[in-house]
Amino acid sequence: MGTTVLGACDPIASISRVCREFGAWLHVDGSWGGPHALFGDDPAFSVHNIHIDSFVVNPHKLLGVPLQCSFLIMRQGLNVMRRALGLGATYLFHDEQVCGESDVPCDVGDATLGCGRRPDAIKFWLMWRYYGTQYFTNRVAQARNTSLRLAELVRTRTSLLGRWVLVTEPASTCVCFWFVPCALNDKRSEWGGATRRMCTHINDGGSMLLDYATVDVFDGTNTCTLPEFFRIPINNPSVSSATLNDVLNAIESAAAELYP
Repeated sequence: MGTTVLGACDPIASISRVCREFGAWLHVDGSWGGPHALFGDDPAFSVHNIHIDSFVVNPHKLLGVPLQCSFLIMRQGLNVMRRALGLGATYLFHDEQVCGESDVPCDVGDATLGCGRRPDAIKFWLMWRYYGTQYFTNRVAQARNTSLRLAELVRTRTSLLGRWVLVTEPASTCVCFWFVPCALNDKRSEWGGATRRMCTHINDGGSMLLDYATVDVFDGTNTCTLPEFFRIPINNPSVSSATLNDVLNAIESAAAELYP
Protein backbone atom coordinates (compact mmCIF):
# COMPACT_ATOMS: atom_id res chain seq x y z
CA MET A 1 0.00 0.00 0.00
CA GLY A 2 1.84 3.05 -1.27
CA THR A 3 4.75 1.39 -3.09
CA THR A 4 8.10 2.92 -2.24
CA VAL A 5 8.83 4.41 -5.67
CA LEU A 6 5.53 5.18 -7.39
CA GLY A 7 3.21 5.27 -4.37
CA ALA A 8 0.77 2.84 -6.00
CA CYS A 9 -1.64 0.55 -4.17
CA ASP A 10 -2.33 -3.12 -4.87
CA PRO A 11 -5.98 -4.28 -5.15
CA ILE A 12 -6.20 -5.30 -1.50
CA ALA A 13 -9.87 -6.29 -1.60
CA SER A 14 -9.25 -8.81 -4.41
CA ILE A 15 -6.10 -10.12 -2.74
CA SER A 16 -8.01 -10.50 0.53
CA ARG A 17 -10.65 -12.68 -1.13
CA VAL A 18 -7.96 -14.99 -2.51
CA CYS A 19 -6.26 -15.18 0.88
CA ARG A 20 -9.52 -16.05 2.61
CA GLU A 21 -10.24 -18.75 0.04
CA PHE A 22 -6.89 -20.48 0.55
CA GLY A 23 -6.38 -19.69 4.22
CA ALA A 24 -3.37 -17.45 3.62
CA TRP A 25 -2.22 -14.72 5.97
CA LEU A 26 -2.69 -11.23 4.50
CA HIS A 27 -0.15 -8.66 5.66
CA VAL A 28 -0.49 -5.11 4.33
CA ASP A 29 2.62 -2.96 4.31
CA GLY A 30 1.18 0.51 4.70
CA SER A 31 4.41 2.02 6.00
CA TRP A 32 4.14 4.90 3.56
CA GLY A 33 0.60 4.71 2.17
CA GLY A 34 -1.20 3.58 5.32
CA PRO A 35 -2.30 7.11 6.29
CA HIS A 36 -4.33 7.23 3.07
CA ALA A 37 -6.32 4.28 4.41
CA LEU A 38 -6.61 5.67 7.94
CA PHE A 39 -7.29 9.34 7.21
CA GLY A 40 -7.80 9.68 3.44
CA ASP A 41 -10.84 9.26 1.24
CA ASP A 42 -9.29 7.63 -1.84
CA PRO A 43 -11.21 4.38 -2.47
CA ALA A 44 -8.06 2.79 -3.93
CA PHE A 45 -6.54 2.84 -0.44
CA SER A 46 -9.65 1.92 1.50
CA VAL A 47 -9.46 -1.10 3.82
CA HIS A 48 -13.05 -0.76 5.03
CA ASN A 49 -14.71 -4.18 5.39
CA ILE A 50 -11.58 -5.93 4.06
CA HIS A 51 -10.15 -8.84 6.05
CA ILE A 52 -6.51 -8.06 6.87
CA ASP A 53 -4.49 -10.12 9.33
CA SER A 54 -1.73 -7.60 9.99
CA PHE A 55 -1.02 -4.03 9.02
CA VAL A 56 2.06 -1.80 9.28
CA VAL A 57 1.98 1.99 9.25
CA ASN A 58 4.71 4.57 9.89
CA PRO A 59 3.12 7.81 11.17
CA HIS A 60 6.55 9.48 11.04
CA LYS A 61 6.23 9.63 7.26
CA LEU A 62 3.09 11.18 5.80
CA LEU A 63 1.56 12.17 9.15
CA GLY A 64 4.63 14.08 10.34
CA VAL A 65 4.97 12.40 13.74
CA PRO A 66 8.54 12.80 15.10
CA LEU A 67 10.96 10.02 14.21
CA GLN A 68 10.68 7.19 14.79
CA CYS A 69 7.07 6.04 14.99
CA SER A 70 6.03 2.67 13.55
CA PHE A 71 3.18 0.31 14.31
CA LEU A 72 2.44 -3.33 13.60
CA ILE A 73 -1.28 -3.89 14.10
CA MET A 74 -2.56 -7.45 14.45
CA ARG A 75 -6.16 -8.54 13.90
CA GLN A 76 -5.86 -11.20 16.60
CA GLY A 77 -3.78 -9.13 18.98
CA LEU A 78 -0.28 -9.50 20.31
CA ASN A 79 -0.73 -13.10 21.41
CA VAL A 80 -0.13 -14.11 17.77
CA MET A 81 3.28 -12.43 17.90
CA ARG A 82 3.97 -13.78 21.36
CA ARG A 83 3.46 -17.34 20.16
CA ALA A 84 5.67 -16.77 17.12
CA LEU A 85 8.47 -14.74 18.67
CA GLY A 86 8.30 -15.17 22.44
CA LEU A 87 11.33 -16.62 24.18
CA GLY A 88 9.60 -16.99 27.52
CA ALA A 89 12.50 -15.48 29.43
CA THR A 90 11.22 -16.03 32.97
CA TYR A 91 13.69 -13.58 34.46
CA LEU A 92 11.87 -10.83 32.56
CA PHE A 93 8.34 -11.95 31.77
CA HIS A 94 5.79 -13.42 34.15
CA ASP A 95 2.59 -14.58 32.51
CA GLU A 96 0.64 -14.43 35.75
CA GLN A 97 0.69 -10.63 35.50
CA VAL A 98 -2.35 -10.15 33.26
CA CYS A 99 -4.31 -7.08 32.25
CA GLY A 100 -7.58 -6.82 34.18
CA GLU A 101 -9.82 -9.85 33.77
CA SER A 102 -8.23 -10.99 30.49
CA ASP A 103 -5.58 -13.65 30.10
CA VAL A 104 -3.29 -11.31 28.15
CA PRO A 105 0.02 -10.59 29.95
CA CYS A 106 0.53 -6.92 30.77
CA ASP A 107 4.13 -6.93 29.57
CA VAL A 108 4.21 -6.85 25.77
CA GLY A 109 7.98 -7.21 25.56
CA ASP A 110 7.85 -10.90 24.75
CA ALA A 111 5.55 -10.20 21.80
CA THR A 112 7.91 -7.88 19.94
CA LEU A 113 10.93 -8.35 17.71
CA GLY A 114 12.98 -6.38 20.20
CA CYS A 115 12.50 -6.96 23.91
CA GLY A 116 12.63 -3.23 24.60
CA ARG A 117 12.13 -0.16 22.45
CA ARG A 118 11.17 3.49 22.66
CA PRO A 119 7.49 4.21 23.35
CA ASP A 120 6.43 5.09 19.79
CA ALA A 121 2.75 5.16 20.64
CA ILE A 122 2.99 8.08 23.08
CA LYS A 123 4.26 10.46 20.36
CA PHE A 124 1.39 9.61 18.04
CA TRP A 125 -1.14 9.73 20.88
CA LEU A 126 0.03 13.16 22.08
CA MET A 127 -0.06 14.57 18.55
CA TRP A 128 -3.51 13.09 17.89
CA ARG A 129 -4.78 14.33 21.23
CA TYR A 130 -3.50 17.86 20.60
CA TYR A 131 -4.39 18.32 16.92
CA GLY A 132 -7.34 15.96 16.56
CA THR A 133 -8.38 13.63 13.76
CA GLN A 134 -9.23 16.44 11.36
CA TYR A 135 -5.61 17.61 11.37
CA PHE A 136 -4.41 14.28 9.98
CA THR A 137 -7.29 14.15 7.51
CA ASN A 138 -6.40 17.63 6.26
CA ARG A 139 -2.70 16.82 6.11
CA VAL A 140 -3.24 13.75 3.94
CA ALA A 141 -5.67 15.64 1.68
CA GLN A 142 -3.28 18.57 1.30
CA ALA A 143 -0.38 16.29 0.39
CA ARG A 144 -2.55 14.56 -2.18
CA ASN A 145 -3.73 17.85 -3.69
CA THR A 146 -0.18 19.20 -3.83
CA SER A 147 1.02 16.07 -5.63
CA LEU A 148 -1.77 16.46 -8.20
CA ARG A 149 -0.80 20.11 -8.64
CA LEU A 150 2.83 19.15 -9.29
CA ALA A 151 1.77 16.49 -11.79
CA GLU A 152 -0.35 19.07 -13.61
CA LEU A 153 2.61 21.48 -13.74
CA VAL A 154 4.82 18.77 -15.24
CA ARG A 155 2.11 17.75 -17.73
CA THR A 156 1.42 21.27 -19.00
CA ARG A 157 4.79 23.00 -18.67
CA THR A 158 6.63 23.91 -21.86
CA SER A 159 10.31 24.71 -22.19
CA LEU A 160 12.72 25.66 -24.97
CA LEU A 161 15.33 23.54 -23.20
CA GLY A 162 13.52 20.20 -23.43
CA ARG A 163 10.30 18.46 -22.56
CA TRP A 164 8.64 17.23 -19.40
CA VAL A 165 7.33 13.67 -19.21
CA LEU A 166 5.31 12.12 -16.38
CA VAL A 167 6.26 8.53 -15.58
CA THR A 168 2.66 7.90 -14.53
CA GLU A 169 -0.22 9.76 -12.96
CA PRO A 170 0.44 9.93 -9.20
CA ALA A 171 -1.54 7.29 -7.33
CA SER A 172 -0.96 8.92 -3.95
CA THR A 173 1.51 11.64 -2.98
CA CYS A 174 4.59 10.73 -4.99
CA VAL A 175 5.23 12.41 -8.35
CA CYS A 176 7.70 10.82 -10.79
CA PHE A 177 8.83 12.43 -14.03
CA TRP A 178 11.63 13.05 -16.50
CA PHE A 179 12.99 16.25 -17.98
CA VAL A 180 14.46 15.40 -21.38
CA PRO A 181 16.93 18.04 -22.63
CA CYS A 182 16.73 18.85 -26.34
CA ALA A 183 20.39 17.87 -26.70
CA LEU A 184 19.47 14.22 -26.12
CA ASN A 185 17.38 14.16 -29.30
CA ASP A 186 14.81 12.08 -27.41
CA LYS A 187 17.24 9.14 -27.01
CA ARG A 188 15.42 7.24 -24.25
CA SER A 189 18.55 5.25 -23.43
CA GLU A 190 20.15 8.50 -22.20
CA TRP A 191 17.26 9.73 -20.05
CA GLY A 192 18.49 7.99 -16.92
CA GLY A 193 22.02 9.33 -17.16
CA ALA A 194 20.71 12.85 -17.75
CA THR A 195 18.46 12.61 -14.70
CA ARG A 196 21.36 11.53 -12.51
CA ARG A 197 23.59 14.33 -13.80
CA MET A 198 20.95 17.02 -13.29
CA CYS A 199 20.08 15.73 -9.84
CA THR A 200 23.73 15.72 -8.73
CA HIS A 201 24.25 19.19 -10.19
CA ILE A 202 21.27 20.60 -8.29
CA ASN A 203 22.27 18.94 -5.02
CA ASP A 204 25.83 20.23 -5.32
CA GLY A 205 24.40 23.74 -5.63
CA GLY A 206 23.14 23.55 -2.06
CA SER A 207 19.81 25.33 -2.52
CA MET A 208 17.72 22.14 -2.51
CA LEU A 209 18.09 18.37 -2.45
CA LEU A 210 16.37 16.23 -5.06
CA ASP A 211 16.40 12.50 -5.61
CA TYR A 212 15.86 10.07 -8.45
CA ALA A 213 14.71 6.48 -8.69
CA THR A 214 13.97 3.70 -11.12
CA VAL A 215 11.49 0.84 -11.11
CA ASP A 216 10.77 -2.38 -12.96
CA VAL A 217 7.45 -2.38 -14.82
CA PHE A 218 5.50 -5.15 -16.50
CA ASP A 219 3.96 -4.31 -19.87
CA GLY A 220 1.77 -7.41 -20.06
CA THR A 221 4.45 -9.52 -21.68
CA ASN A 222 7.87 -8.51 -20.39
CA THR A 223 9.45 -6.74 -17.45
CA CYS A 224 11.64 -3.75 -18.18
CA THR A 225 13.56 -1.26 -16.06
CA LEU A 226 12.66 2.38 -16.60
CA PRO A 227 15.42 4.98 -16.98
CA GLU A 228 16.07 6.90 -13.77
CA PHE A 229 13.54 9.66 -13.16
CA PHE A 230 13.00 12.45 -10.67
CA ARG A 231 10.93 11.27 -7.69
CA ILE A 232 9.25 13.93 -5.56
CA PRO A 233 7.28 12.63 -2.53
CA ILE A 234 4.97 15.29 -1.09
CA ASN A 235 4.64 15.41 2.69
CA ASN A 236 5.39 18.78 4.27
CA PRO A 237 2.26 20.99 4.49
CA SER A 238 4.38 24.10 3.90
CA VAL A 239 5.16 23.06 0.31
CA SER A 240 3.49 25.68 -1.88
CA SER A 241 3.00 26.26 -5.59
CA ALA A 242 6.04 28.53 -5.45
CA THR A 243 8.09 25.66 -4.01
CA LEU A 244 6.98 23.36 -6.82
CA ASN A 245 7.91 25.92 -9.46
CA ASP A 246 11.30 26.43 -7.78
CA VAL A 247 11.97 22.70 -8.16
CA LEU A 248 11.06 22.66 -11.85
CA ASN A 249 13.04 25.84 -12.49
CA ALA A 250 16.10 24.30 -10.83
CA ILE A 251 15.86 21.26 -13.08
CA GLU A 252 15.62 23.42 -16.21
CA SER A 253 18.58 25.53 -15.04
CA ALA A 254 20.64 22.38 -14.50
CA ALA A 255 19.73 21.17 -17.97
CA ALA A 256 20.75 24.52 -19.48
CA GLU A 257 24.20 24.27 -17.89
CA LEU A 258 24.80 20.59 -18.56
CA TYR A 259 23.21 20.30 -22.00
CA PRO A 260 23.71 23.69 -23.72
